[in-house]
Parts: sequence; structure tokens; C-alpha cells
Amino acid sequence: MADDSRAFDVRRLLGAGAAGAISGSSTDLAFLPFDTLRARLNYGQLTSATSANPLTAMRQVGAEMIAADGVASLFRGSSSVALFSAPTFGIYFGTYKAVALQLERRFGGPEHTPSWAYLGAGLNAELFALGLFLPYDVTKQRLQCAPLGSRDTVFSVLRHVLAASGPAGLYRGATAAMATYVPFSGLYFCSYERFKRALVGQARANDAQAAAAPSSAPAVPAAHFLSAVAAATVAAVATQPLDCLKTRIQVGDLAGGRAAERTLLGTLRAALAHGGVSSLMRGTLARVLAIAPGCGCSMTVFEMVLPHITALLHSPAL
Repeated sequence: MADDSRAFDVRRLLGAGAAGAISGSSTDLAFLPFDTLRARLNYGQLTSATSANPLTAMRQVGAEMIAADGVASLFRGSSSVALFSAPTFGIYFGTYKAVALQLERRFGGPEHTPSWAYLGAGLNAELFALGLFLPYDVTKQRLQCAPLGSRDTVFSVLRHVLAASGPAGLYRGATAAMATYVPFSGLYFCSYERFKRALVGQARANDAQAAAAPSSAPAVPAAHFLSAVAAATVAAVATQPLDCLKTRIQVGDLAGGRAAERTLLGTLRAALAHGGVSSLMRGTLARVLAIAPGCGCSMTVFEMVLPHITALLHSPAL
């Protein structure tokens, strides 16, 4: 019986990883234009956009890019998405689901698990995925923030970074990345599970037929989408200043960045000196537009696909 239970857990973990790879990579590519605008606004040195208003600044940098290189310029970093996104999100979602299942067993089921407990699952997911996520983030953002007219690919960026700094160059800004993404993931999953419980519960209460469905059945897609969008918005806004500093550290040498801008404190001082507090928040709207709808789509796909992949892995043929 123990072996069967362990096999069940492994298959569920593999199912979560596969569902996460599908959902994460597809939404990363779909919302890449907004992420590109976020990266360039955060970096600041490669755009003439000066407005402190996030919407105006986003429109300025978008128009600037399209005028110079066309609409395709908004998809800078797509080669990095193709290479890194699926395995990164496979590890991310697989780890989250594995830890979440253990927490739910400890509390006696998902209905008894407090939403704050999922914060730990989110933190673990981010820490386990950082080994791949950091090279993904560094290469993608260097492509996104390259000067207009650049024709670099993920492989040319990898060659340049490795030649200049060795493998450590792919982990540039690791401290800033951890300071940004670890609290983001914890806050995101904690909020997501709380919103999901309320919205899914309400949706099922309004549907007499669904009221008798088991808790493991796929819930209303709209409830997953809205829960993820709301949770991602909260987490994205809360961690935007750190994301701005992280971006500047990771791509700081593309336009003659200063050596002092390689630490969180040094980068913060430079940002405040040259643009004030508002410079840390200029990419807020672009970040929310890149992350919130993307998380909504990603979690909806994940929640919908996971039961089918899990059932397939548990079929008698396997």
C-alpha cells in the first residue's frame, strides 16, 4: 500500500509539472509584449519615456519600439521563453503542488487548510525553480533591454554572458531576484488560494448540480481566472520596486551601467538620485498587465489540465 501511495504522489507530481509547463510557457509567450515594456521601463536608460504616469510611460516606450523595429520588437525575448519557460514552470508548479498536498494532508484536507499555509508552498516553489529561473530571467531581460535594432538571440546572449562572466553571469542579481520573486510567490499563492476558495465556493453554491460534485472536480474556469488575476495584481504591485531594482542589476551593463549598480543598495541609491521614488514605480502598470492576466490564464489552464493529465498517468495502461 505504501508503494502505491508513493507512486500516486510521484504521478501527481509529474502531472502537476506537465500541466505547469504547458500553462506557464504558453502564457509567458502570449503576454511577452507587456513584459518587454515592463523591462524597458524598469531599466530606464534605453528609452526617452520620462512620464511618471505608468500608462503614459508605457505608451511612450511602446510607440518608440514599434516606430524603430515594428511590432515584432515587443516580442523580444521569445527565444529565451522557448528555451527556458517550460522546464522552469514545470519545476515551479510541480513543487508547489507537492508541498500544497502535504500541507492539505496535515490539516485534514484542502477545505481545512488555511490560506496562509499556502504561502510556504509558494516560497518553496520559487526557491526550487530559481536555479533555472535566474538564467531565464537574465537572458530574457537582456534581450528585451538590448538597444533598438539589435538582432541578438538567447544563444548569442548566453555566449556573451558566459564569455564575459562565466556561469556566475547567468545568476547576476540573484539576491535581488530572490528578494523580488520569493515574496511574490508566497503572497501570490496565499492570496490565490484565499480568493479561489471564496469564488469557487460561491460558484458551486449557485449551481445546484455542482453542489454534489467532489472537491477534486475541476471548478469554474472563471473563478480560477479571477482569483489568479486578483492575487497577481496584489503581489505585483507590492513587489514592483524590487522588480525595478532587479532589472537594473541584471541588465546594468547594456548601456554603460555603473559598477555601483550591481547591488540592491547601490542600485536603489542611483535610481533615487536620477529619477526619484516614481522611477521605481513607472513599470507598475506594464508589470500588472504582463503578470496578472498571464497568471489568470496560466492558473486556469493549470487547474483545467491537471485533472486530465493526472487521470492519464493513473490509467491502467501505465
